[in-house]
Amino acid sequence: MLPRTKIILFSMHFNDIPKALASAIGIDLALSKSDGITRLGDHLKSLLTPKGVDDPANLKAGPKANSSIPV
Repeated sequence: MLPRTKIILFSMHFNDIPKALASAIGIDLALSKSDGITRLGDHLKSLLTPKGVDDPANLKAGPKANSSIPV
């Protein structure tokens, strides 16, 4: 699997899966299908935004500052 690929569990049985188990098997986001596609979209935006992008220190330092920040 690609190392930076995000894994999303989108299930009707969301409440049956403990968060610790989801985290242990590499799931980045778990949502119930009853939450709807809009909520999935909101979470996708936050999940796919690189960490530190909104940090003013990173913006001043230039693109090299963000090169080592994992997504």
